[in-house]
Amino acid sequence: MMLEYKTKKYGVPIFYVEPEYTSQRCSCCGHIEKANRKQKLFQCKKCGKVENADVNAGFNIGYKHQKGISQFDIERDISKGNTDIPKEALLVKPSNFRTQSF
Repeated sequence: MMLEYKTKKYGVPIFYVEPEYTSQRCSCCGHIEKANRKQKLFQCKKCGKVENADVNAGFNIGYKHQKGISQFDIERDISKGNTDIPKEALLVKPSNFRTQSF
């Protein structure tokens, strides 16, 4: 699998989670309903959150992996807008990493 190859090559951990209901669960309030998702649009029938369905599912996958994160932290990040687009990323370069000039 290409993803596993790349993660091993660069020393990045990979985690697997069960994808059940990640596309139907609201990443904001946790409500699960099949009608929440209409193709690429996610709209929660309980709290009204509207988002790209794939982005919402991605948040749910991350949440399943990090169940230790409190709901308060998730809500704080959402209110600040920090969950959609990272403002910065911390990358650890492997010792054999070489920068290429183009």
